[in-house]
Order: sequence, then C-alpha cells, then structure tokens
Amino acid sequence: MIVDQYEYLMNNILGARTVFDVGAKDGRDTSQFLRIFPFAHIWAFDCAEDCVDRLEMAFKDEKRVTVVPKAVSDYKGSVTFYPCSMRGSSGLYEVSEEFSIEARTIGSYEVESITLDDFIEGQGIDDVDLLKIDIEGADLPALRGCQRAISRGLVGAILCELLFYPYYVGQHGYTEVCDYLTYYGYSLHALWPQYWGGRLRYANALFM
Repeated sequence: MIVDQYEYLMNNILGARTVFDVGAKDGRDTSQFLRIFPFAHIWAFDCAEDCVDRLEMAFKDEKRVTVVPKAVSDYKGSVTFYPCSMRGSSGLYEVSEEFSIEARTIGSYEVESITLDDFIEGQGIDDVDLLKIDIEGADLPALRGCQRAISRGLVGAILCELLFYPYYVGQHGYTEVCDYLTYYGYSLHALWPQYWGGRLRYANALFM
C-alpha cells in the first residue's frame, strides 16, 4: 500500500514548529503543511512572479505563513530564472532538448537569490523541523546553501525531488542529492515515485 505523502509526514514529523517550503509554487504544499502541522510557521519561498502573487493573495490573512519572494541557491546575489510553458516546471535551469517535446523555456529574467543558511541566521531560527525543496533540478544548490545548518543538526527532515529524467540543462542527478545527504548522516525514509509513459520520471524523497 502506498501511504499518502502528507499522512506520512504528519505521522513521522511530530510537533513541528518551523517548516520551509522552498518552491512553494501555487501554495498546495503550504496549505497541506498548515493542516498537518497545526503549530508550525510555514516559510514559503518562491521567485516566480506569478507564483509570488498567488501565494501572497492566498495567504494574506494567514499569520502562520510568511511568503519569501526569493530564489534559493548556494550563493547570495542575482540569478537567472527561466519561465516554462508547462505550469509548475519553471526554474533556474532551461528546459532540456529531451523535455522540449513536452515543454519549452519562454524567456528569462533576473531574480534575487539567497542561501538558507543566511536566512536561518538572519531570522534567528533555532531549527527547521521540515525542509521541503522542489525547485526543478536545482535542489542540490539549495541544500549546499544550507550546509551550516545541516551539518549542525538543525534540519530535522528533508523532503526533496529526485529527477530520473533529463528535464533541464545542468540539472543535478538523484545520486548527487542522495550522496550529499548521506554524507551528513541522513537516510532515505520514504519515496513517492512518479511515472510517465511507463518510465520513472521523478520522485519525492524524505530523508531523516
């Protein structure tokens, strides 16, 4: 039996007080985190202009959500963002030739990039119970930008996206993400695979 992702998180991350939703997009995960973690504050990160507008509108009256309109990576500065014709597939990398059959990059613009380490320290956050990252092949740079907090044991659980298909130019492979987290003592606790056309495309993976 495949256990629902949110049910699994609710049953295995108890008493959560701080949740980072990196790549919050349309706010679906943010809404679910509000439901399953009733005492948590959710920090919703996204840099896509349309997503930021939707998030700010959706959670304008929700005191437990703070929208952070920034890209998250391994450095502070300016980074190029690439909108995609397929909703939910925009990000910091251009669409690959293989993925161009289904979607295409439709321009670019510059956005501000931050690191989670700087953000955590700047906000005076003691620990992060759940760090969720879904930023279209750029999860590893975001994790590298959280290295200080991760190495000090301040991040309890990490839910990230592993790509098994070449969606983007320059994307990081699933083995790189797994190796990075294994190095810092995390182990894979749960996997929610997604298939398309009979092929494993990507999976949400929980490390603890």
